Amino acid sequence: MEDIDWLVKMLEEKIEEKNLDYNRFMVLLWNNNTEIKHLFEEIDSSILNINRIVSEQLLDIPSKLQAIKTQRIITEVIRNNPQKFIVIDNFEILFSPILKVKPIELFRELSRYKTIIVIWRYSYENNRLVYAVPEHIEYQESQINKNEMIIN
Repeated sequence: MEDIDWLVKMLEEKIEEKNLDYNRFMVLLWNNNTEIKHLFEEIDSSILNINRIVSEQLLDIPSKLQAIKTQRIITEVIRNNPQKFIVIDNFEILFSPILKVKPIELFRELSRYKTIIVIWRYSYENNRLVYAVPEHIEYQESQINKNEMIIN
């Protein structure tokens, strides 16, 4: 529990620092299997399961229109959420090439409206977030600033 208390305090400090920034975007490197929900109970936040939200809303959308709708769905969900802090978890669906989304860039852009904390369970190397391996169809990498990182 001490580890969680320490991390909550660090998150609160990081959120406070980011309040004055144009983009209030952060990435929390999360390598352990501990439930993330406990961490954010202390902070007035909303944890979004993007996989569930997007898949439910795309069910009746023809595949040709899914790429266009996906970004709009994410934007509406984040902008219409009443919480000041949005935690993004379980967003692997967005790496599908069919949807044509660059999730990190999208979340960074949307962080102009709300503080966004992305839970990153994948690779981080040389200031880059890496999803999948280069040979994989869903492979993406995104450059990230050190001031956007929260390393657990």
